[in-house]
Amino acid sequence: MEGIKKKMSTSLITSLRSLHEIEQTIIENGGDMTIDLIKSIEHLLSHIENKVDSSIFIMENMKERSKYWAEKSALTKKYAQNCEGIADKIKETVKAYMYLKEQSSLIGDDNRFALSKIASVLKIDESVLPPEFFKEEIVRSVDKAKIKEILNTGECIEGVTLIDNFALRTYPNRKRYAYR
Repeated sequence: MEGIKKKMSTSLITSLRSLHEIEQTIIENGGDMTIDLIKSIEHLLSHIENKVDSSIFIMENMKERSKYWAEKSALTKKYAQNCEGIADKIKETVKAYMYLKEQSSLIGDDNRFALSKIASVLKIDESVLPPEFFKEEIVRSVDKAKIKEILNTGECIEGVTLIDNFALRTYPNRKRYAYR
């Protein structure tokens, strides 16, 4: 029993170390998958038949880390959007002030604003726009449901190949945890 605990502990430590090294490398590379990282992962997955548990451990932890970084990314994106919104609000307020006061410039100690006319922007109310100003566009798309329906009857369609697809699922090993 002591040997099994030691093996599990060593395996867990090795898995944690591998997980940490992969994540650290991704962070150091600015999120990029480099050739060295791919080789490291391929090495980790060599002899996969002997590394089922550690592979599942790393895979599940990487999914959790993906969720964590996605949440961080969403929060960072929200911060960036708010900063952009504040900058836009300041810009629009200054433009409106200068336009209303009929000033072409505002001068500070180190900087100045200059208001200059640029190309006009179209504001269109389509509900009253005459029909001659509309154009029609035809959008073609593939009817995948119809194609699958025909392929399932056994017919062939030129340009279409049905490729088998597989999902990888993980389950606890019931034999290991079965009552004896």
